Amino acid sequence: MRIWDLVKGIPTDQIKTEMAYPARLAVLGSEANVERLLVRLGQERAEGSARAYDGREVTSFVTRLSDGQTPPEKEPVLNADLIAGAETMLTDALARILSDRPELRYALAGHFGAFRPIVIASLITEYSSRNAKLAGLTALPGILPYGDWLLLFSAAGDMVALTRNQMELFLKIAACYGLPPDMRERVREFTLVVGGAFLWRAAARQVLGLVPAGIGVAVKAAVAYGGTYAIGRAAVAYYSSGGHRATASDVRQYFKEGLKALWPNLW
Repeated sequence: MRIWDLVKGIPTDQIKTEMAYPARLAVLGSEANVERLLVRLGQERAEGSARAYDGREVTSFVTRLSDGQTPPEKEPVLNADLIAGAETMLTDALARILSDRPELRYALAGHFGAFRPIVIASLITEYSSRNAKLAGLTALPGILPYGDWLLLFSAAGDMVALTRNQMELFLKIAACYGLPPDMRERVREFTLVVGGAFLWRAAARQVLGLVPAGIGVAVKAAVAYGGTYAIGRAAVAYYSSGGHRATASDVRQYFKEGLKALWPNLW
């Protein structure tokens, strides 16, 4: 119930609106290359994903262009001949589409698995950075002169805001899999996936309370980044595998990956 109180104010209407945008791709090229591209567009290639694709499930969201045909207005175009067999070129092409049409990110990720890792990686980085900044700011009273009396209030606000941001990230990752932001259903999944992470985070916060002032600000920010990153990765593991819950070992590994992303020069 406390989690519900924390997250019920998350604006889900905007997520629903973006999921409902009419997102189609226009594809041109030789028949063989187009067929290969359609198969690849359906593949998420996420860790733990075992689903097989033959390209048919994305065809209803694709306009196939013949030579010289003008693509429909506002439909991003992919040239299958130019990116055939070149994963880097495909990734770059998909990233450009998302950059040009950010409002389509949930719709495209929901229809085409190939967009999903790009959108989700961006979301995880965005929310991990947001929580790191938040944790750093709320830790400042501990290093300010006569600021100890503020710690109780900043710690409470820290927990509320961090959890709310993590739940919002979770909702948006679910949207990338075409799942509606139904709060009751998603909150249930959230508690299943990250229940262990809550306990781990609480323990980490207690330990970090013993870290000397000043150093603690940086460390708390890093923990907030790594913890949010781990929750995002656990959500991907859950949705891409059809319900597999990350183990404690998985969460620790995701947390380390988050720290490596934040402080690459230290690894």
